[in-house]
Amino acid sequence: MPFAIYMFALTAFALGLAQFVPIGLSDVMAGSLGVSNESVGAVVSAYALGATISAPILSALTAAWARKRVMLATALVFSLGSLAAATSNDLTFIVAARFVAGLGHGLFLAVATSVAAQLVGSKGAGTAVALVFGGFTVALAIGVPIGTWLGTFVSWRPLFHGITGFGVLGLLGLMLSMTTDAAPSSHDATGAALRGLKALIHPRLLAGVLVTVLAYIGSFGVFTYIAPLLIGVTGTTMSTVSAFMLVYGVMAAIGNIIVGKVTDSMGANRASLLVVAGIAITVLGVYLFAQSVIAMAVQVANVVLFLASEESSFMTGSEVVVDGGYTAV
Repeated sequence: MPFAIYMFALTAFALGLAQFVPIGLSDVMAGSLGVSNESVGAVVSAYALGATISAPILSALTAAWARKRVMLATALVFSLGSLAAATSNDLTFIVAARFVAGLGHGLFLAVATSVAAQLVGSKGAGTAVALVFGGFTVALAIGVPIGTWLGTFVSWRPLFHGITGFGVLGLLGLMLSMTTDAAPSSHDATGAALRGLKALIHPRLLAGVLVTVLAYIGSFGVFTYIAPLLIGVTGTTMSTVSAFMLVYGVMAAIGNIIVGKVTDSMGANRASLLVVAGIAITVLGVYLFAQSVIAMAVQVANVVLFLASEESSFMTGSEVVVDGGYTAV
């Protein structure tokens, strides 16, 4: 396996930490910044919004860029945004910095999976892409619960600096491991960007985006405030929240494994329908049984299992062929 793919996985690990670690630190951040838990939720949503925007739009605009240039730019933007968020005392600035970091997240994953498959050829493409997302899964299974646990002893800032550090390591690794591909002519770049933007209004692509957005709102709407919900309603302690985050990571890893087999046996569309239905039922269970520790442990496990499956199944099933290529939702 080319060394560059391991650097993709390292960067994906940093992205996974950035996306999910703040979920378990909302109480800690609120106390440190002197704001409400509701306000801290914007730290999570701003990052997700940046990733959502960058994946389709920036992928189209940079379609004809050299792939090394795109990936270095995304890692740099992510690292700078993460550093700015870690050093600021103003919530509004932190939210803006997180949005910038999210821009790097969405575009990086969109490009890294494609480049990883190209580096190894069709026979090893599945393994290469799985390795890239393996970094993301490790962040969920190990990094997030450790980060939440450390948040009970230290400020959230060292954890954000750690995320920045992993982003910088990924950037350096990409610089050293990736070969420089040929840059296109300005005419080709303009034409590719216009074709990519035109693809964004494809009805099937828009339908896939709508389903993904609604499902993410339902699932992340719960997990953005899972820490204050567990502490204020369920009656747990911060240390117990870190244990819930461990369940979170383990079930996310299991979800990524299961979804491949489910999608192969049922097809992407049916698998996605099953996943969305599971999210809806589980989120309802969180509402009904929020005061029970045991019930909440089960609901957390279920919703993360479906959430991890959701991302993988939608990426598998939502591809639109455009001029001999594809745009993935």
